Amino acid sequence: EVTLNAFLDHGEPKATLAHGVDAADKALRSMESAGVSMDQVTSKLLADGVKAFADSFDTLLENVDAKRQQLLVKEGSR
Repeated sequence: EVTLNAFLDHGEPKATLAHGVDAADKALRSMESAGVSMDQVTSKLLADGVKAFADSFDTLLENVDAKRQQLLVKEGSR
């Protein structure tokens, strides 16, 4: 909300998606020519991102189950 309000206060919306495409393409080609495989980089980032999401989701489910168990114990002690 703070970011949105700041943008509404002094932001300037612009269609910038197509700006700098040539420079970005040049930078990517430069990385490739330096021996950095963008396919390997993006594959690793994707795998790491999916793992981080899955780990967080598993933790969430464990916490929900723990809370559920606590509530069942309290309900059973009434």
